[in-house]
Amino acid sequence: MPRDVYHSAKVIGTLRGVAALLWLALLMPFAALAADDFADLTPGPAVHVAKVGYAASFDLTDGSRVRLVGIRTPKPDTPPFRTEAEPLGDQAKAFVEAFVAGHALRLYTDANPKDRYGRHLAHVVRDDGVWLQKALLEAGLARVYSLPDNRQRIAQLLAFEATARNARRGIWALPHYAIQPAATVRPGGFAIVEGKVLNQSRGDGPTYLNFGKTWKIDFTVRIQPADRKRFAPYVPDFLGKTLRVRGWIFDKDGPMLDVTHPEQIEVLD
Repeated sequence: MPRDVYHSAKVIGTLRGVAALLWLALLMPFAALAADDFADLTPGPAVHVAKVGYAASFDLTDGSRVRLVGIRTPKPDTPPFRTEAEPLGDQAKAFVEAFVAGHALRLYTDANPKDRYGRHLAHVVRDDGVWLQKALLEAGLARVYSLPDNRQRIAQLLAFEATARNARRGIWALPHYAIQPAATVRPGGFAIVEGKVLNQSRGDGPTYLNFGKTWKIDFTVRIQPADRKRFAPYVPDFLGKTLRVRGWIFDKDGPMLDVTHPEQIEVLD
């Protein structure tokens, strides 16, 4: 069999296997949460879903829209997401549609309950006590994605993500979502990056964590002075440590990632 045909068949087989696992996950009972598990968040009224746009965003029957906090899910190859389709986007959407069908939901909000578009920024719990963010992460249909004003429960979410990643469920069976080595990561898009910090800057300006010997071309993490206040009492000494960092990679003297809060950094050693 020609190599390119073999590779295509292997990819298709992988995707079919992933899809089968996802539908099996839909049939499995979810673990409910105790009512006081969300005492650290602000509860809202019971709501119902009118339409799911993609896995992390859906419209309610009252005309408002919800954006799930704490996670980032694949977007499907359907309008208006056609130009940014991501693998398993359709499956993730179907998972949420099945999750919400016939159920009332309760929204739990953190420090910032709405974004500039008026969307509810919320953790979502079904009327039987099942937490949607947890279900998506455990099915391998989401990655943890935190914001500086919505950071509650990130430690729990990271644990759910790790379980799915170690089991190679959903997105974690696909190279598209693989954790990127700091030595080879490139600008563009959201990524999870691992590497060792070879140099850490000091002083009143931005804190730079350099993962390569040549800072003008190698991967760098930047922490702006205004964001250092979230690292109490100061940014830790990461020199020589292996880190896993997550965020949007842009091009500034090589690939760079801005860290605005400590939940974006995991120390691996």
